[in-house]
Amino acid sequence: MPAISVLLPVYNAAHFIEKAITSILTQSMKNFEFIIINDGSTDSSGEILQKFAHKDIRIRLVQRPNKGLISTLNEGIALARSPFIARMDADDIALPNRLKCQYEYLSKHPETLALGSYIQLMDEYDEVYRTKRLPIGPHIQEALRWGSPLAHPSVMIRTEAMRKAGGYPSDFPAAEDYALWLRLLSLGKIDNLPDVLLSYRVHGTSVSHKHARQQRDSTLRAQALWIAGRLFDKELCRLSSPVLLATLNLPPQKVRGLLARMLALNPHVIGTTPEQDPEAQKWLPRILQGPMTPEIRKAMALYHLRAARAPELSTRDRLYHLGQCIYYSPHDFIGKVREFLRGRLQRC
Repeated sequence: MPAISVLLPVYNAAHFIEKAITSILTQSMKNFEFIIINDGSTDSSGEILQKFAHKDIRIRLVQRPNKGLISTLNEGIALARSPFIARMDADDIALPNRLKCQYEYLSKHPETLALGSYIQLMDEYDEVYRTKRLPIGPHIQEALRWGSPLAHPSVMIRTEAMRKAGGYPSDFPAAEDYALWLRLLSLGKIDNLPDVLLSYRVHGTSVSHKHARQQRDSTLRAQALWIAGRLFDKELCRLSSPVLLATLNLPPQKVRGLLARMLALNPHVIGTTPEQDPEAQKWLPRILQGPMTPEIRKAMALYHLRAARAPELSTRDRLYHLGQCIYYSPHDFIGKVREFLRGRLQRC
């Protein structure tokens, strides 16, 4: 039995796929199976995958019509023969010791069900420009309120726990990983290693860029169910955001905090106008009606900082949003400026 099942879904990734596969095949730890599922690619991905499969017997290649990412991931979970599943994306690059480091940690810490790592961000030309340090240990729980504390393609998960949690829930498209982390948290611990083990590619065609609003909506619904302790309720998982919030009947203060965190959470600019972001226009009056708690002030600062990055924004509007960010939380504004400058220096 292989020690690890590496799961790689592929859809039209011909431009990056060779580097992603090579980074796994050249890992310092050799005892793994490599499950690659070609989800109906229409570019040359299939031919590239076939060539790799002929050269390395560890590759288990599945080529079939398109079914979507969540179905593909759950198919891979069903195929896995190992006690651990390591996720990988077709446009990222795993560092040489990634599998070894995560396998050794999970083997020594049976209470940990999912383990991610720090990542380094790179562009479409493989240029690394920033290290992203994700929360560790006791900071995971609070970080979950603000989005995913694990970088999905960096994660290794216990196969048994993943199956017990029901795999990736299809009711949370573009945030299926976030919903899974919340479910796993009810069964054990999730954590990150303070080591950079993955180069994560940031480009305009990635899922989180193309489906930013859908990702935010799915995250909102998953978090609302988590707060209510109803994340495994299949009927509730299918409800739209407004209906779900009305059905759960959460305390008004919790709803205000939830909506504020959702405005702050998405790292990709959705927009600032009612046409670009109609949800924000509905949520803002509700958020601002009530006491300005430290959490809401932080959320509003991060929201205005995100809004200031919107494309085609006038200089006047950009300065307005930056001013609002400073007004709500000077500490968070300064922290983000430092993070930005650090990334610029690393890029130079």
